[in-house]
Amino acid sequence: WSSDVCSSDLAFPVGDLYYVQKLVMALENQAYGFGLSLVWPTSGSQTIDAGGTASFNFRFTPTGGFVAPITMSAVNLPPNFTATFPDSPVSPPGTGRVWLRDSSPADAPPAGYTVTIRASGDGITADYTVDVLVNPAEVYLPMVVTQ
Repeated sequence: WSSDVCSSDLAFPVGDLYYVQKLVMALENQAYGFGLSLVWPTSGSQTIDAGGTASFNFRFTPTGGFVAPITMSAVNLPPNFTATFPDSPVSPPGTGRVWLRDSSPADAPPAGYTVTIRASGDGITADYTVDVLVNPAEVYLPMVVTQ
């Protein structure tokens, strides 16, 4: 502090509390929207047999006063998959499940798929990519014993 600055020079005029509160909110970086994170499985990938269902659980964390319902959808869904969103729309804060069901025949060769889960609400969109491996191949390695 400089000795030539009076403490009354630092005071806000009456009625400026609104602007101070807006400044504090901006400094706290609370942008309007929501965060999308994967709760389970933590790896973001699942392995299923053909005809099975992969399940993913997501968490929605609102920021900046966001309260709008959030709807979920699947982008780039493979033709042999159907997506179900039993909790959509989700009221934040909250969680939502995604079920990805495969319709491949039991003898289908191993295949990996990437699906983008999209969450949207009040003009804001967030994406999360998950992976599903169908009919994983079993690999047996020979064991070599040396003495």
